[in-house]
Amino acid sequence: MTFAACLLACVAGCKGDDGETETETETDPTTATTATTTTTVGTTTAGTDPSTSVAPTTAGSVTTTTGVMTTDATDTSSATDATETTGDNFMCPFGQQYCFTVSDLQYPGAPIGALAIGQLVNDGALDLVVGREAGFDILRGAGDGSFELVEVEPLPGAVLSIALADLDGDGDEDVAVTQSVAGEVRIYLNDEEEFVPGDVIPVSGFPRALGVTNLDVDTNVDLLVAAETDGGIQLLSGGGDGTFMGAGFVLAGSAPLALTVAPLAEGAFNDFLVANLGSNSVGFYPGQQGGFGLESSVASIEGPRAVAVGDFNGDDNLDFVVAGEGADAVGLALGSGFGTFTTPELFAAGLDPRALVAGDYDGDGALDIAVANRGSDELTLLLGDGNGSLGEPLLVFAMLEPSSLATADLNGDGGPDIVVASDGAVGGGLAVLATDGL
Repeated sequence: MTFAACLLACVAGCKGDDGETETETETDPTTATTATTTTTVGTTTAGTDPSTSVAPTTAGSVTTTTGVMTTDATDTSSATDATETTGDNFMCPFGQQYCFTVSDLQYPGAPIGALAIGQLVNDGALDLVVGREAGFDILRGAGDGSFELVEVEPLPGAVLSIALADLDGDGDEDVAVTQSVAGEVRIYLNDEEEFVPGDVIPVSGFPRALGVTNLDVDTNVDLLVAAETDGGIQLLSGGGDGTFMGAGFVLAGSAPLALTVAPLAEGAFNDFLVANLGSNSVGFYPGQQGGFGLESSVASIEGPRAVAVGDFNGDDNLDFVVAGEGADAVGLALGSGFGTFTTPELFAAGLDPRALVAGDYDGDGALDIAVANRGSDELTLLLGDGNGSLGEPLLVFAMLEPSSLATADLNGDGGPDIVVASDGAVGGGLAVLATDGL
């Protein structure tokens, strides 16, 4: 059972123009990772109580919306949309120099609560983990942008966050997922590419986002869990064998939904950022032996839902971007390298932005932002200039209630690709947008 993100050369004269717009859906953001940890991108997802899950559909022909995006729009409150069609396999939003090829919609009608990308099978290709309303699926990547469903893990509740890392020290990536309603984190150990249920760790407070870190000087992987209703972050210390135990609780703001682990300040330990939806703030926690220091508020934005990090101004220090659903904007704060940040500058993104990821999508060497706007049913790109500023939003893909994103080079052509998913009750599903290389 495969689905292809068809990889063809972006050439003029493609035939047809049957662009399509998907239907509608519903969720919170999800963990969107570009590799095996959450140090690059972290978003969270909201889920619902268990329901019937829908398996992915069999591969079909690639049907895409093709548009050439212009940058001379005067209304920056919504995406620029110049939907001039140039073919039925491509979207070329940058003057047809760099193109996206879009797969058929997978899991149609099934709300998707979380996405994660990593190498679960030792074949050199990246794989995809999909969180559903009642479990998660593992899709093996072929290295060309296509995937095959290889494992289905049923669970009693929705999977709202996924973390991939070597949790038992055997060299293979394992899977950790949240079960928010049940109040637990579940571990699945990779045993020769079969995933065996392992430790189940109780976590109170409706656990949402997961982060991968190392709390001390050992080599064991530890976990962070954002507890929404408890207003804090649960620290879980790894035993190196796939088991975990509580290692403390760090207070956060109201309703922490998303977190991102990264070396944001000089020091031997990773730091992390958390988006507090209820208090409209982003908190920074400096890493230290055995845990983290006290939270300092580093941003204020209405309805923060997702946080991602990257160097947006070329000074070799990590900055962060935050999706503000209430502001219909993305905030970009520049980092000093010492744990302090500028006041975020706001850039229009679309309506109700729920998830974001960073990558160089136009091939100019500067980081850009892809944003899932649940309220306006669209995926937009905000192109970075390399100096700490972002452009106006460009419409890339129409999808009902997109809420989760993940990004990585899925087809091996050197360009970052995007997986976008919807948690909506009507539409649901996911699609792969493959770049045509850089």
